[in-house]
Amino acid sequence: LSGTHAAEHQTVHAIERGVPLQPEFVRKMPRAHPRCGTNLVALALLCQIAISHLPSYEPHYVLGALLFVFLAWRNFGTFLQEKFTTKPATQKQLQSGIRAGEEILRKYQEQPHVVGSFGQRLWNSGIVLCVAGGISVMYVFEYLFRWWISLQT
Repeated sequence: LSGTHAAEHQTVHAIERGVPLQPEFVRKMPRAHPRCGTNLVALALLCQIAISHLPSYEPHYVLGALLFVFLAWRNFGTFLQEKFTTKPATQKQLQSGIRAGEEILRKYQEQPHVVGSFGQRLWNSGIVLCVAGGISVMYVFEYLFRWWISLQT
């Protein structure tokens, strides 16, 4: 799965740079992509860590934490992609990524360019589901933590 993930990223990089979709060119593209969902996870993790470790919620602490997150989240996301969510793609995975990229380009050329509403674009970006999932996980862990504490007393 992580090899296929890398092949997708490399294919997207090739498309964005106008490089031919051939294995010898696509293989040279980076495995990490700046618009990967892993970057959203990195952003959420850094926000959670930074805000939960503030000594107080005074404005200068909050602004400092947000500045730290703003400066670090893309690098952290790239680190996560390179070390955990991607690995070098096999030839078969690279070919699959290239076929998918060619199909996307073909479909894009066949259909008229339509821009959806702001709500549609926001929903399709996945950020709403990521936030909802993050909040749900936090509530589940909070519930489990309180339950575990109640067992201890």
